[in-house]
Amino acid sequence: MGSIRETAYKIAEFLGRNTDQGFINAVISSVTAARSQSLRRRMKQEGTNPIYQRTIKENLVDSNTGLPCDSIVLDECVIKRTANPIPNSITINGMQPYRVGASDRTESFTFIQPEQIKFVIEDKYDNSLKWAYVNKYIYVFNQMIEEITITFIPENPLDLEDYECSDCAGDFDFIPDDLVKEVTYLVLNELRVLQNNTDNGEIDKN
Repeated sequence: MGSIRETAYKIAEFLGRNTDQGFINAVISSVTAARSQSLRRRMKQEGTNPIYQRTIKENLVDSNTGLPCDSIVLDECVIKRTANPIPNSITINGMQPYRVGASDRTESFTFIQPEQIKFVIEDKYDNSLKWAYVNKYIYVFNQMIEEITITFIPENPLDLEDYECSDCAGDFDFIPDDLVKEVTYLVLNELRVLQNNTDNGEIDKN
């Protein structure tokens, strides 16, 4: 089993540029994108696999930013959102990108579409925990909740280094063994195309 960084360094070494950190960083980005592409293809063929999922904890803060509270006639409109934007998730058609629940993982919250927010806020008799995803933030409609867990398949696992992640020990940015060759081929092919375009004067060298 490989990892994003390990695969990137091997590619850089193969190309004789293993001391060029700028190039290595660019290859890491390419490997990350190729890994996401390969996993998405596999998920379409075989469905999701829990081994790709990661769970992070996020604090909630009071915020109405980005929500249509000003269009709702209410005495108050207080909701919570994650303190930080949430990393992108790999999804396929019909799949929810995130699973949101209590910080101890004992309870899952119900997902709603942004257009349903108005009705949820207006219904003061519905105390069930609901959440929505708006502009990279997760909003939770329960004032008593201070922290949540978010389970998803990260598009870029390296983004999770800035979060409290309960299952990120070891090579959390792993690439399955049977996808390492595919990812490597995709990256090398991309680099060859870029090099050919450069040699042909199709890329501005300035």
